Amino acid sequence: LSLNDSVYLTNGLTYYQTKIKSIHRKLIDSQTLYEGETGAVQLEFDSRTIPEVNKHMIITTSKLETYDEFTFVLLNENMQNKDALTNNNCIMFVDNIVSRVNVINQNGKIKLKCNKKIIVPSLNHNCIAFLRFHDEILFGTLSL
Repeated sequence: LSLNDSVYLTNGLTYYQTKIKSIHRKLIDSQTLYEGETGAVQLEFDSRTIPEVNKHMIITTSKLETYDEFTFVLLNENMQNKDALTNNNCIMFVDNIVSRVNVINQNGKIKLKCNKKIIVPSLNHNCIAFLRFHDEILFGTLSL
């Protein structure tokens, strides 16, 4: 990201076009912010045009696809009772996304069905997802 770049601020449903007003890395003004770096970004927008900015919004340079169904591959394939997962509501945590999901066992594969379409920015990077199921936390990766 660079100063004055045109970017989108999105909650996954609505995209608001804005510009980068300033970038700070370790409290020092910067001209750019590269992938993998952390920093603070100030956006230029009228608060009347973007009704509710919150920590679950994403800054992106292009419009992203949204998904409501994922394949969940368990990292611990030795789980004894995969069938017990079926038709249960769980909470999925991926990056800064938190969503309620329904667990479906489809031909031996565990599918997660969200109640609404969401953006999962790390989907192609095999991100880790956590599902709280009764008193268990399951670890796995998401794919389409």
